[in-house]
Amino acid sequence: MLIIIFILGVLALLFILGKLEYQKQLKESKQIVKEAKKIENEALNSSSNIHIHPLKEALRLYEKAYKLVKIPEYNTFIQSCKNEINKREQFQKLFQTGKQLKKSWQFEGALYNFQSAKRFFVTEEIEHLIKDCSEKIELSKEYYLGFENSKKTAQNGNISEAITQFKLVYDMFKHPDGEDYLDNLNRILVGKQYFKQALNYDKNRQIKEAIFNYEKALESLPELTESRQRLAILYFNQDDFNQAIKYLQNINTETAKYYRGLIYAKQGDLQKAQKEWKNITNYTLKKQKETLKIMAERQRLLVKKTIQDFVTQDKLENAEKTSLRFIERFGNDPLVTENLESHIKPRLDNQIWTNKEWEKIVNQTENNWLERLDIVSLHNLVIALYYYAQIDSDQLAKLIVTWSTALANIEINPALKNIRWLGIKIINLVEIASKIKDLIERLIDNYKDINLDKYFELRDIYRQEKFALNLIVDMPNCGIRIKEIFITPGCYETYSHKLPVIIFPTKIWGALYTDWGKAVAACLENDIKRAIQIKPSKNPVSETENFAYDLVCYHEGSYHLQQYNWRKGKTALKQAKRGITNNNEWRENIEKLCQKQRQEIDEFNEHLEFAKFWHELLATQAAKSYFVEYKTREIGSKLADDEISLDTGLNELRKLKEIDYNNPILNELIKKIEEIDLAQKLETIGKVIGIAALLFLGGE
Repeated sequence: MLIIIFILGVLALLFILGKLEYQKQLKESKQIVKEAKKIENEALNSSSNIHIHPLKEALRLYEKAYKLVKIPEYNTFIQSCKNEINKREQFQKLFQTGKQLKKSWQFEGALYNFQSAKRFFVTEEIEHLIKDCSEKIELSKEYYLGFENSKKTAQNGNISEAITQFKLVYDMFKHPDGEDYLDNLNRILVGKQYFKQALNYDKNRQIKEAIFNYEKALESLPELTESRQRLAILYFNQDDFNQAIKYLQNINTETAKYYRGLIYAKQGDLQKAQKEWKNITNYTLKKQKETLKIMAERQRLLVKKTIQDFVTQDKLENAEKTSLRFIERFGNDPLVTENLESHIKPRLDNQIWTNKEWEKIVNQTENNWLERLDIVSLHNLVIALYYYAQIDSDQLAKLIVTWSTALANIEINPALKNIRWLGIKIINLVEIASKIKDLIERLIDNYKDINLDKYFELRDIYRQEKFALNLIVDMPNCGIRIKEIFITPGCYETYSHKLPVIIFPTKIWGALYTDWGKAVAACLENDIKRAIQIKPSKNPVSETENFAYDLVCYHEGSYHLQQYNWRKGKTALKQAKRGITNNNEWRENIEKLCQKQRQEIDEFNEHLEFAKFWHELLATQAAKSYFVEYKTREIGSKLADDEISLDTGLNELRKLKEIDYNNPILNELIKKIEEIDLAQKLETIGKVIGIAALLFLGGE
């Protein structure tokens, strides 16, 4: 009997509590609906029927009330309010579209939108806009009719009449295009008037006045070709050929071609004259064309004779310049080209070495190399730099990069014959390359005891070049070629201001050509300390620079992990995260190093900090388990010290399951907390039931 009474008491208590809560919510919802009704009525009774914001506020309140108490009447209010909002939104859309169309002079489209909007709401503004658009449509019809008539009149050549016709309709309907059309007609009228006056002056041989009026005509009508041709003829008759040519530019009439040809002939440029007259069909020019052909051939022979005279007199620079001018003017001639390449240029190159002024020799050979970009001029530059570097140590860096480029192209170097200074009689390119590399290294080693900074600087340059050379040997498709010449990274950097801009691939050899190239080479040689010292401080821009940047940061971070100093390598590894993510070898190496680093940590807080870093960097299973394990211990400690509630702790632990769902330490702690939480809730329910029973029995 007592149990039944107890249960009935509990049920009665729950019913009363529920009833009280419902009454409270119902009262609150009615108050909200009352406020919503007031806002809605004010919006509906407003003189402006297009405002939407008050209705949206009313809708929000209706929905809030319905969420508190699910009364069907509230849902009716919601639907009614939504319908009204939708109606006003459609009105607003049509109204705004109509205004935009009207603003852009599309009155028919505007009228359609305003009339459609009127079906939703009728306002004074809508009525006014409909009336205005209707009037504008009628005016536009008259305007376009007048516009077409004016165009026809203008096409017939009567510009003054066309202007008068158009002004009649334009004064009634100021269409924006009309102003440009009217300005254009006035421009044509002024230009034609000046041209007519110029013709009269020209006819009467009043040259100065004719030129003035032709030029004024061109100011108004730049497209008037006839004005330009007549100006050119006037200047031609005054022997002012430069002005004449200027006015004949980009005109392809036979008259223009004739006068251009005549000017070039008078200036002695018979090739250009022939080209201009080539396609002129005028029969009277036939004899002149034949004469030009004979004169041109005579001119070619005279220039060839001049070249030969310069060579005979040992004036080789003059011979080279005249040969180049000949090729530019008359086109390629096998005899002139062969003489230039096989005799004049080689003799000029040899002249450079007749004195021992090495600075001048280097400047000359360097200019030749940049101009020709061939193996012979490169070979000469290397030899000059070698001797110049003996007296000026600042040239050694340039010698290293040019010599390295020469080594990259050693197989195509025709100059490697009977090289006495290497002490070799039979040409062995591999042996030559090896001896040159030894020589470069000895030149660098000379600075080890006298200038350590310079030694390291030169060593960095050569290491970058050496890696590039090895890659070119192993993979002939890597490296860059300019005019069939391999260019090494250091050489490209030295002469980049004179060489074409090249986009390098995201590969090791491409990385060597970036500003990170020297640091990349140091990393590849496992000289990580030096790589850290010389890496650029700027941020990468291109994809190749990003690749090089990631590579250097990866090696820097790995180096610090190997030293069990993960905090020092943390920043570098974060910066290399993208590269590490995309490179399985890097990921595996960092994973192994992190496993070793973990074994060296003793303090709990450092474990927690390192676990977070490892997890964010790699997110491998080992990193996840490690991070979740120490995060779980941290939350457990906070629960034990009452720093957080059970609910907070449980929520944080459940979030950790998203990282490592099957972590045994995590799942065990969650299980224990859930058991404790359930026991506490049961205890609370027991107390409530006990109080309810006492109240019930006391009432009896």
